[in-house]
Amino acid sequence: MAIRKLTGMRLDARHEAQLRKGILAEMKRPDDTPSPAGGPVIYREESGTPERYTRWYVVWRQFEGVDAEDRSRVILDAVEQVFGRADALRVSIAMGLTPEDPVAQDIAGHYQTPGPARHYASVAESHAEYGTTTRGRAAKRGAS
Repeated sequence: MAIRKLTGMRLDARHEAQLRKGILAEMKRPDDTPSPAGGPVIYREESGTPERYTRWYVVWRQFEGVDAEDRSRVILDAVEQVFGRADALRVSIAMGLTPEDPVAQDIAGHYQTPGPARHYASVAESHAEYGTTTRGRAAKRGAS
C-alpha cells in the first residue's frame, strides 16, 4: 500500500497530569485574577442550539509535540472535572492548539475582547460584532 503509517508521540502520564493541572487551574481561575504567564488561553463557544453543544479551544505552547488525540482527551477530562459529565457530553470540539497553529490565530483574531470572555451564538455573530473575517483580519466595511 502507498499509505504511510505515522507512529504517534504518545503522552506519558506525568506530562498528561501537568497539562491537565494547568488547564484545570485556568478553568477555575476567577475572572478578576490575572492569567499566569505562559499559561493556557481557553475559549469556549456555545452552539446556540437547544442542545447547547460547546466547542472548546485551548491555545498553549505546552501542546507542542503532543498528539491531537491526547490534547483533546486532556481538555475533555478537565471540562468534565470542572463542569460535570453532562457538560462534557455536550462538547462537540475539544481542540488543543499551539499559538502558531492557523486555527489558533483565527480564533484569537475574533475573540480578543476587553473584559470578561464573551460567548457567541455563532462565529458569524462574533465576526459581525468585531468586523472580522473567518481569517481573523479586519473585514472591508461596505464591501459586498
